[in-house]
Amino acid sequence: MPGDLQGRLLERFTMTGIYRVGFKVEKEGYQGPLSLEITIPRDGFGKRLIYSENLIRPHAPTTMRFDSMGNRWFSANYSQIRYGETIRLHFAFKYSIDMAPLLNHDLMLLDQPGGSPIPEEVRPFLSSGYKIDKNLFEAVQWANEGVSGPPLNVRLEYQRLTKFVKDTIVYDQVKRNQYFGGRAIYSDLDDMYQEITMTLSRRLGACPDTSLLECAFLRARGIPCRIVGRFGHFYTDLYVPGKGWMSTSVNPTGIPLIIAPGPDHIPYQTWKPTIPLKTTLVEAKVRIEPEED
Repeated sequence: MPGDLQGRLLERFTMTGIYRVGFKVEKEGYQGPLSLEITIPRDGFGKRLIYSENLIRPHAPTTMRFDSMGNRWFSANYSQIRYGETIRLHFAFKYSIDMAPLLNHDLMLLDQPGGSPIPEEVRPFLSSGYKIDKNLFEAVQWANEGVSGPPLNVRLEYQRLTKFVKDTIVYDQVKRNQYFGGRAIYSDLDDMYQEITMTLSRRLGACPDTSLLECAFLRARGIPCRIVGRFGHFYTDLYVPGKGWMSTSVNPTGIPLIIAPGPDHIPYQTWKPTIPLKTTLVEAKVRIEPEED
């Protein structure tokens, strides 16, 4: 941060930066096609993407698509890739950040509004989805523990859940260090997201795992929930009647990458064929400056 901005509170600012991802082909003897698709910086609460640019090496034909939630899926399609080759993707971006709407979506700052019906378009986020089973015994047990009727205060219910998670699950620092340290190898990134039953039985999990658990438990309690990801963290958004979607993890300089478009969990990176790839690089750097009038 520039020295003249240290200690200042900015209501609006621009954030420029770069997001880098790298993969290495780990399937011994492989020589063939590879289609890689990943989510890249997108809009978020109080965050408007005003510029983006990408660079990929080695060069390959690329495409961009947007899903129903506005996620930006960047695809690279290699007709020929070999064992040991490394793919590097660089995404430059610039955001306009407005702190007022950002904080308006902070669940922890919420004054609970009066009861309003849940809109039809939000109701799917009350249902079970892929890797998010709201009918799990532990989820139903937690949902019914010491409470009755519909949730009166979503924020207090989430605080009750975070206490359960902290008391039950140890954070898996090894898993995080492997991924961000360039040592994680997956044939399908979906394998990074641990099944809830495994998280509970091992009493160990990182944020990809606990975010699934949170959504299952909250949906069991009758609270609409969706999985959200930014650079370095997965967490949950909760729907509060009369208020809208609220974030459980507000970060002014976080880089939004994905919002689940439906009740299912979906990984934020996919590739075909499902050959083992090592994530050699996942990093981001940002700089903030006051926004000019």
